[in-house]
Amino acid sequence: MVIEIPVSPYVYKFIVSTYGDTPLYHLANSRKNTLRVAFQYFALSAEVVVPENRLPAKIIQLDIGDDINLKRAAALNRNLLTSGTFFEHEFNQALNQFIEFQEALARKWGLPETMWNKSQALQDFLDRYHITPYEYSWDSAYRALTRRNDRKLIYLRETLIRKYEFSSGENQHFRLAKLRYGKTPRIVFSCYSRSKEDIIERVDWIPRKYVAREIYLPYAEKVISIINNFLLKGYTIA
Repeated sequence: MVIEIPVSPYVYKFIVSTYGDTPLYHLANSRKNTLRVAFQYFALSAEVVVPENRLPAKIIQLDIGDDINLKRAAALNRNLLTSGTFFEHEFNQALNQFIEFQEALARKWGLPETMWNKSQALQDFLDRYHITPYEYSWDSAYRALTRRNDRKLIYLRETLIRKYEFSSGENQHFRLAKLRYGKTPRIVFSCYSRSKEDIIERVDWIPRKYVAREIYLPYAEKVISIINNFLLKGYTIA
C-alpha cells in the first residue's frame, strides 16, 4: 500500500536530505526506521498548523506494505496526512531541535548574544537545507517558530499546574526552585503542602530526551521560571 502526501517545496528539500533522495520511502521494511516510528506515533504529537499560501506541493510517497500497525496509523491520521501536516511536523521538530542544540552549546561555551542568537540559528538551518527565501522566508519561519514556542510554554505551564496542583494563596514559606546537577539533573523546590500541612521538598526530573542530548539548560530555565513565579505569588501545592 502506497500513500501519497503533498508537501511544500522547503519541506521536500528537508525530507530528501534527511531520509534519502527518492520520492518513495519504504516504511514496512524495518521497525527501526526513524521515519516509520514518526509515522506510527504521529497521533501523539502536538497540533501542527500548516502555513497558508504555500507554493504548489511536491509529492512524497510512503510504502507501508501490508503492515497492520502502519495501516491503522494511516487510517487514524488520514486527514493530517493528506493535508501535508505529517511532514510539516517532522520539519518543525528538526528545526526546534537544531535551535535548542545550538542554544545549549552556546550556553555551555559561554558565548555572548553577539556571537549566537536564535535568529542566526534559524538562518543556519534554512541554509543547511538550501531553502530559499522564495520557498520559505526567514520572517515566516521566525513567526511560526515564535508561535510554536508560545504554545509549548503555555502547555508546560499547564502541565506543571496539574502535576503539583498549584493553588493561589498567601503562602510565604517556600524555597525557590533551582537546578541541581549530577548524574541526573533535576529541579528542586520547597513549598507548603495543603495535604501534608507542612513545607515539603519536591523534585522535578529533567526529561531524558533533554539530558541525553545535553540541551536541558533552556528547558530547566523555563520550568524554574514558571515554578518560581507561582511561589513568589504565594501559591501552595497539593
